[in-house]
Amino acid sequence: MNVMKKSLTALALAGLLGMTACSADAAKGEAANTPATETATASSEPTESSSAPSKPKESSSASPSASETKSKDLQDELAAFGEEWTYEDGLTVKVSYLGGATASQYASGAEATGGQLRLFEVSITNNSEEIFDPAMFNASVNYGAEGTAGKRVFDTGSGLEGQFQGKILPGGTQTVKMGYAVPNDAPLDLLMTTSPSWDHEEKLFHGEAVKP
Repeated sequence: MNVMKKSLTALALAGLLGMTACSADAAKGEAANTPATETATASSEPTESSSAPSKPKESSSASPSASETKSKDLQDELAAFGEEWTYEDGLTVKVSYLGGATASQYASGAEATGGQLRLFEVSITNNSEEIFDPAMFNASVNYGAEGTAGKRVFDTGSGLEGQFQGKILPGGTQTVKMGYAVPNDAPLDLLMTTSPSWDHEEKLFHGEAVKP
């Protein structure tokens, strides 16, 4: 009797273990067939923005080049023959190029060029409120690529007599013809530097002398 009870008990335990194993296998199979779901977790660290910070737009107008800047500076410093320089006090200086000429036998200063010279007309207009004395007016001429200095020519026979004469009243103008020993058998760059007085800065007049 005891043997039979033990056999029945053993069979019951075996059956119970088999059912437990089947349940465990079924649970594993169901878990395997179930699609995995991804859980989003908020990160404690800040994330970088996907859009990069925009760069400032470049100006559509390009900066002036060094050559353009230099050209602008030259335009501010040079006047062409026939143009005027006006000072802050209202005094105006104008230089015109008249062309080439040949010195007369009474001339002085054109020996180095064999009598060849270039003529200029210089006018001073006094638009200030005071009387102007042009006695200290000064001018010089340089020519060619090397900037050779041209000597002032005095020639009474050609009307090249010298400096301005007398004072200039407000609203008045004086004009003087000047000659400089500069070769006139070929085109040359000419540069005249003028200064009405010690109280006025120098001004430059420039041009190509093409007239013989």
